[in-house]
Amino acid sequence: MITTTQADACTRARLLAACRPPHTVVALHGEIDVATAPALRRRLLNALQHSTDLLVLDLSAVSFCDASGLTVLIDVRQRATASGITVRLAAPRPPVARLLHVTGLDHAFTVHPTLSSALIPRKPGQSAGRSSERSADGVLGRRRRSARRPG
Repeated sequence: MITTTQADACTRARLLAACRPPHTVVALHGEIDVATAPALRRRLLNALQHSTDLLVLDLSAVSFCDASGLTVLIDVRQRATASGITVRLAAPRPPVARLLHVTGLDHAFTVHPTLSSALIPRKPGQSAGRSSERSADGVLGRRRRSARRPG
C-alpha cells in the first residue's frame, strides 16, 4: 500500500491518496476552487500515474467546488480514460452533488453515494451505465444545444 498526504495551508485543499490494488482512492478535503485547482490538478495527475485500474475520488470532505474544480475533475477523468483507468466519484456532499447534477456531470461520471459502494467491482459483462459511455464535454454540449431549441 502506498499512502501519501499532501497539504498546502495557502490553498485550503488537501488530499490523501492510498493505492491498494485493484484500486486507488484519493480523499479530497476542503475547497476546490480557482485558488486550489492548479495544485490539485498536479496532485491528482501524479496520483493517476500511480493508479491501478480504478481511481476513486472520495468527495465526502469537500466543502465547496466551483467551475475550476469541475474542470480538474473532467481533465483527470479524460486522462484516466485514455490510460484505461476508470474514475468514480464517491460520497459528494449535497452542495457538490447538486453542482454535478446541475452541470450534467452526474451523467458523465459514475457517482456513488458512499466510498464503499464505489469500491465494489463490476461483474464481467455488467454495464457501467450511461455515465461511462459519455464524455463530460459531450454531456455539456448536448445540454447547451438542447437549451437553444425553441420551446
